[in-house]
Amino acid sequence: MKRLLLPIACALVAEPMNSCGPDYTTSEDFRFWLLQPQLADARALHPFYFTTEILYSTDYDAITALPYAGNIAEWHAVVGDAVPDEAIAHALYGTTSATAKNNAFLARLAQLKSGWPEYFAFALRCEKLNTSPDPWGFAEHDTDGIATAWKVGRALLKQAKHTQLKARLAYQLIRLAHYGGFPIADAQRLYDAHLRPLQGTTWLEPSAAFYLASMQPLPQRDLAYAEIFDRATDKQFRMVQLFVSREIDNYLTLATSDQQRANLLVMRDLQHPGRALADLERIAKLDPGNRHLPLLLIREANKLEDWLLTPELTDYDAAIRFWSYDDDAAVPRAEVTRVDLSYLQEVRAFIARILPTMDVDQQALLHVTNGHLALVAGDPEGCRTAMAPLIADNAAPPLVRAQARVDGIIADVLTARTLTDRTRTEILELIRVANTELAYGERDRLLSQLHLYLGKKLIERGETAEGLLLLARTTRSYGHTTPSYFGMNARQFAFEIAKPADLDRMIALLDRTDKTEFERYLTGTEERPEGWTDTQETFKLNELTREKLLDYKATWYLNNGRLEEAVAVFRQIPDAFWNGYPYALFADDDPFVTNVEDPHNYGKKDRARYTKRTIAERMLALQQEAARNPGKRALDHYLLGNAYYNASWHGKYWIMSRIGWSCWEMGQWRDREDNGPGDDDYFGCQRAREHYTIAFNTARDPVLKALACRMLGECELNWLSYAGEGGLDDWENPWKEQLTDARSREAYRSIEECVGYQEFVARYK
Repeated sequence: MKRLLLPIACALVAEPMNSCGPDYTTSEDFRFWLLQPQLADARALHPFYFTTEILYSTDYDAITALPYAGNIAEWHAVVGDAVPDEAIAHALYGTTSATAKNNAFLARLAQLKSGWPEYFAFALRCEKLNTSPDPWGFAEHDTDGIATAWKVGRALLKQAKHTQLKARLAYQLIRLAHYGGFPIADAQRLYDAHLRPLQGTTWLEPSAAFYLASMQPLPQRDLAYAEIFDRATDKQFRMVQLFVSREIDNYLTLATSDQQRANLLVMRDLQHPGRALADLERIAKLDPGNRHLPLLLIREANKLEDWLLTPELTDYDAAIRFWSYDDDAAVPRAEVTRVDLSYLQEVRAFIARILPTMDVDQQALLHVTNGHLALVAGDPEGCRTAMAPLIADNAAPPLVRAQARVDGIIADVLTARTLTDRTRTEILELIRVANTELAYGERDRLLSQLHLYLGKKLIERGETAEGLLLLARTTRSYGHTTPSYFGMNARQFAFEIAKPADLDRMIALLDRTDKTEFERYLTGTEERPEGWTDTQETFKLNELTREKLLDYKATWYLNNGRLEEAVAVFRQIPDAFWNGYPYALFADDDPFVTNVEDPHNYGKKDRARYTKRTIAERMLALQQEAARNPGKRALDHYLLGNAYYNASWHGKYWIMSRIGWSCWEMGQWRDREDNGPGDDDYFGCQRAREHYTIAFNTARDPVLKALACRMLGECELNWLSYAGEGGLDDWENPWKEQLTDARSREAYRSIEECVGYQEFVARYK
């Protein structure tokens, strides 16, 4: 059964344009951005870089590793510089036993004695206890084991002489107190005696302060977080994650300093998915030059990219609204866009106001953010003007300059209004910059965003062929089509939007032997430098081949009633092409036979063999014969009606009209505000009905007339269902009342009662 089996087959083949099934897309798959959040270099806050309703790319190992370098440096003060960093790192983070052989760090600790080897063994024991659950399953941690370790650690601390050793033992004991649920007073005494005096000289102090703060009840805990937020950088992620933002008004009244109040607002805004400008203005007033303002402003820019560009470039709403079930019709989209653009200008004005209060490096971040917002607002000239000084500033941070170059090139391309030799060269330079100078961790994703953005912008201004070929290199999800729930791709998009002239342009670019460097890039035939992102493979997976594009061109002519041109194009495609997927799935289907008992030929009773070319050729022959031979007109139009019916969603040869099919399309008719091109034919069987009407009105053969009548009824029923008329339970075929002769009525009755129906169907091929 094709209608049931094909979705399964499609799901098994790596062709998302033909896939069927539920949509597993998440907001991270389609949220659009071009401004690199890494510009702010806030690695501990990486999960909060973007504002959606989930954390972004949370790498707990990377966050845990933040203090490693500082810790290794501090250990050198104990063991000396002769011990390699690698030995320290391997002992601290790569072993589970203090008896690792041939480790220079452990050997040096053994030489030092004075409690250092015992401390290291104790630290390993603490780490295991703090990260392991109670073996009996009664508590979150092994409280008995922690209590025993606490006694051991206290004894070691009592014997310790070295200040650094005391600090490390106190740190481990504070962690034990935190995980073991001990009285906070015990931990506080340890901190006050051995760690507070070292504030500003060791990472141990703020990290211990975090564990101490976490032992306090609310609101004291969150107030303490705000106090240590700028010191405990490796704990910033966890503090923001735990922060109870709904209590912010209460916290602000209890805070004892403006800096503490500013950090409370910073933590709240790192959680906040909506507009945060009011808070940013308060932060700037409380703590001029606050180090977190650039990150928060980049996040506001990323939000605005999502709100304004995600809907423009994809079939999705803004990612922030991915889980929203509000009635979108309550506020018109145009009004939402107007308000968002107004907010964007407010953010830009705020950046201009605070620029003089920021450090030089922060000023560069704010300049690039402000210029990028001009691009988001649709002002490429303003963007280009803002980026020019940054591009020329050799003192600006390299990542800031790279972002400025990316934005400046995009602005140049958009300002030019059409592709020129200069802008083609600039696009190639943009690809080079993206592959070599942008943040390494996000390079692939950003490059994919660039292809999506440029592709869509070129298509928008009429350079469809070039836009589609660039779009073929993106891995980002930019929407889905009715028969495809696993994401749009460039080939699907080409089928949906490209006109014959666009397809001819794409084919000409593919066929050209003396391609320019830009044309080689467009067609996926360039030489890719080592280390560059392999967007070339993505291009190949899109299968924008000459034969596919010719098929889509011919299908466009067919869908627009231009049979002669369709046949001429189909004849340019080699016969072997039709033996491949998905065309071979239709090898056993006769498009000129309809059977209302088995409209999709599940029973495989057809015997004729066709390809899209031979179908179009016969359709053209029938059309021409009907025009010159009145005696054949009824039969020819009946067969043409069958062909168009089978080319519809309801028939077995739907690939004549579309390149994907889904059983869920029926429900999606209701969800559309406007019908798509060809929907009246594909879903409503309008063209099939036109041919059946001619057959019905001209047929002298009573059986042929009855069959045409029956298919007119089927088309009428499909149209009513498509139009959403409803009330079809007691529906009767209105055409049968026009059967005026007894033989036609008798034949129709036989069809309805299934007496001789199979013989009738087989009679007219």
